[in-house]
Amino acid sequence: MPKSKPAYEYSVRLDGLGCTDCIHKVTEALMELEGVVLVDTSLSHAWVHGHVDEKQLIQILEDLGYSAEIESVRPSEAGE
Repeated sequence: MPKSKPAYEYSVRLDGLGCTDCIHKVTEALMELEGVVLVDTSLSHAWVHGHVDEKQLIQILEDLGYSAEIESVRPSEAGE
């Protein structure tokens, strides 16, 4: 089933990522979260587009061993 158009962009500050493998691991885990349509990850931030449970988003990142804090949530322009 195709994923629907995202409604929000969650900007998440990350701490503990040190390499491209970390970025890949975070991106893959976030894409598995229900409601996620698009993820863009760097060593210090993740931008998650879609409709997500913010507590679940943070929990996934913490379960991977990274510190995470949502900095902002705004309407998404992805896919427009």
